[in-house]
Order: sequence, then structure tokens, then C-alpha cells
Amino acid sequence: MTMLVLIILTTSPNHIVHTDAVIMSSDFEHSQINHSVINITSDDDFVNQGWTGSGTEEDPFVIQGLRIQATDWCIRVENTRSHFRIVDCEFSPVDGTHRGGVGVMLRNVSNAVIESCKMTGLGLAIYDLNGSDNIHRENIIDYCWDAILIDSCQNVTAVNNTQTLTEQNSGVTLYNSKQCVVSANDLESIHLMVSTECTFLDNNLHGKGFQFFCMTASDWRHHFDNNWINGKRFGYFLESSGLSIDGSLYAQLVLVSCDDITVNQGTLQEVFTGIQIIDSSKIVLQDMTVRDNHKRGIVIQDSTSCSVVNDVFEANQYDAILISQSDKIIVENNQVNYSTTGIEIQGSTNCEINRNIVHDQWDGILVSESVSCRVYGNNVYNNYRGVRLERSNQCEIVENVISKNEMGVFINQGAYNNSIYWNSFFSNSENARDNGQFNIWDDSLRRGNGWDDYSGFGVYEIPGVAGSVDRFPCRSVYLLPLWTIYIVLLSSLIVLIIVVSKRKIGRPRRWRTG
Repeated sequence: MTMLVLIILTTSPNHIVHTDAVIMSSDFEHSQINHSVINITSDDDFVNQGWTGSGTEEDPFVIQGLRIQATDWCIRVENTRSHFRIVDCEFSPVDGTHRGGVGVMLRNVSNAVIESCKMTGLGLAIYDLNGSDNIHRENIIDYCWDAILIDSCQNVTAVNNTQTLTEQNSGVTLYNSKQCVVSANDLESIHLMVSTECTFLDNNLHGKGFQFFCMTASDWRHHFDNNWINGKRFGYFLESSGLSIDGSLYAQLVLVSCDDITVNQGTLQEVFTGIQIIDSSKIVLQDMTVRDNHKRGIVIQDSTSCSVVNDVFEANQYDAILISQSDKIIVENNQVNYSTTGIEIQGSTNCEINRNIVHDQWDGILVSESVSCRVYGNNVYNNYRGVRLERSNQCEIVENVISKNEMGVFINQGAYNNSIYWNSFFSNSENARDNGQFNIWDDSLRRGNGWDDYSGFGVYEIPGVAGSVDRFPCRSVYLLPLWTIYIVLLSSLIVLIIVVSKRKIGRPRRWRTG
């Protein structure tokens, strides 16, 4: 594990040569003594190298007031249990322009305090691996690619640390750690990866917010209070129910094991993921704008009976809407555009994608490894692939308008027993391709699809290895979905009733005489 991390830190392109970087801040008090790289591999090394102190909690060893420049690491401490402090030191790369190396590396260390140091231009400022009961506080981290990585640790605290300058990647990252505290820091972001029972208090994030990589339900269960992202609150709701949340108060939202909650209004933007709904039920997200997020717009995972309604999703990096391992999720009447994937259903059942406008993505709508899902009444255009099915079965693609895509509908290998009918295909480079099995391109009675390239005679052959055909095709440039026709007819009927009523009211009465 150690070698892997060191290789990443010293060879990754992310950490190599930024010659235009300004490494040293002119307002820093340069009173430190130049010193060579320090390696401590046992408790005895503190004594053998002549550091002051005795290693007790009351009288820790102290490394203080040094300026160290290095290529790999400035200070490395391994396999110690003595109490020690590294304080008022300055760490930077050798050449002053190389964003690489580590400021302080701790491996299998307990009872360390890294305090009031300045880390400048490094790949990673502080790396704490397999540690316990360590404290990293009041450090200034300038122009480092990553600030503090806490890896496989327990009861480690990062408090009152500050990231400055721009182009930061991550502030504090917790990986495979438990019962750690991240408090009162001023950072770019916080990454939480497969960790448990951690506490996040009073942090001010001025970048992408919180990023979560969680494998189990326990990875999501932490304590959050009074954290802020770009001047707005971070909202973390655990086991809450019966709430109406004003989304305009928050920059980012996470709902874990919640029930019967509605989130209204507001804009979630420029964070990793706008909103994550985990292990929850009956959650409604409506009338929101979710845009320009660096990972995803919304993720609904391991949840049931949730709805995403009347929202705008725009320019999110990967998925605008991702439904994963969930049941009975409804995505309806949303505008979804300019992401890599617009709406993705993954490993889920009985979900519905209804009447959305989906355009300008690589995949407009993607249904993957899912069963009994329905794609109904959507307007899907200007995507590379309009609708794609991957290893899914018993799904329906019905009454959609699919136009101006490179590929209208693409059914890949492993997708079978799906039904595709009463859709309108026009102005696609290729209307459809079926590489699956046993998929039906009509309703088996009398309704097929509208194809702009149908000859008008016989069946319509679907390209692809499946050899599928639409038995009841029609030639139509624009085939209105049935729900649209119903709305038009109902609107016309209402107008007719109003007109007739006005005529009756406006007709002059004939009075009888005599």
C-alpha cells in the first residue's frame, strides 16, 4: 500500500512540473533553519538524532523551526508510539516549481502532532497512513495538489488547517478510516471514502464540496454540523422523516435512510454531486435547478418510491440523473441537457422515465442491467445515442419522439424481451439498431413505430444482429405521442366549451309582449 501511494505521488502527471506556479508567498515569515530530509523509523531515532523531549505526553519530542526542501518527502516518520510534535516548519519541493513529493509522511505512527507548518507546492502536504491518535492542526497549505490524506487511520483529527491560493484538488481525504474528526478547516473540498463514524464540524469549503465513495450503508453514517460550501450550507439528513426542505438554503444535499421528504426550489451547482439520496423512500425533488456539477447532478441509490419532477439538469459532468439499485423511481417532466449521460437507470426495477426533454448528451437515456422499466413520452434529440438498453429486459420504450441523434435507439447484447412501439423516429443518422434478443418493435397487435425512412410497403427491418422487424410501421416525420394528442384534444374541447358559453351569454334576449 505504501509503495503504491508513493508511486502515485511521485510519478503521476498530476504532480509533475508546473513551471508557472508561484511557490513562495512573499508575506511568509522566513525564520526557519535550512535542514536536510529527516527519516525516523523507530522511537529510538528521536533520541539518536538528538531531538529535544522525552516522548511522553507531557514532554513530547519536538522538531521545530526547520525549512526542508525535498523531491520525495521532507519528513518521514514510521513505526513509532512516542509523543512528538512537528511545529513551525516549512516544506517545499527542491526546485521551487515542482508540484510533487510529500511534506510530512507518517506510517504506522501514533501520538503525532503536526502543527503550524507551511506546505508549499507539494503533491501532498500531509500523508497519515495506518495511524492513530494523531493531530494535524493550524497548518497552511499553499498550492499543493492535495492537502491532507488520512489513510486507514483511527481517531485522527484535522483541525484549523487552511488551504490557500487556487487550483487545489482536495483538502482533506479520509480513506478506510474511522472515528476521525475534521473540524474548523478552510479547504477546497473534503473526500470521504469507505470510512465510518467520522465527524465533520464547522468546515468552510470554497470549492467542490463533499465527495463520497461509499460501499456499504455504514459508510454513509457520520456526524455533520455547520459545514459551508461557497457561502451556503451543506445539508446532511440522517434518518429524518416528514420534512419539507427549502433547497435554496443549501449548496449540496445528502439524504441517508430518510422517509417522506420533499425538497423544493433552489439551485445546486458547482459541487461534486448536487444531491444524493441513499437508502431512502418517498423522497420528492421538485422545481430545482441542478447544474454545472463536477460529477453528477443527482444520485438515487438503494432507495424506493422516490420522484424527480419538474427540475432542470444542465451541464453536469457525468450523469445528470443516476438511479442505482433502486425500485419504483419516477423521473418526470424534467429538462436534461449537456451532460455525458442524461438519465441513467442502473441495476434497478420498475422505474419510469416520463415526459422529459433530453438533449445534447452522449447517451440521452440509458437503462442498464434493469428490469421492468419504462421510457415513455420523452422528447429525445441531439444526442449521440438517444435511448440505449444494456443487459436489461422486460422494459418498454413507448411514445417517445426520437430525433436528430446519431443513433436513435440502440439495444446492445444481453438486452432481451423488451418492447419498443409507437415512437416517432426522424432525422437520426441511424434510427435504430438491435443487437439483443427477442425484442419486439410493435405492440403485437397493430401499432408499430413511425419511421422517416419507411418505404410504405411491408415490414420495417431493424438493423443489427437480432434481425428484428417492426410488423406495423408507418411513415411519419413527426408522430405525436398519445399523451400529447390527449392534451391537444382536451384543450380544444375546453376552448370550444368556452366559446359556446360566451355566445349563449352574449345572445340578446327576445321579450314577449302582451
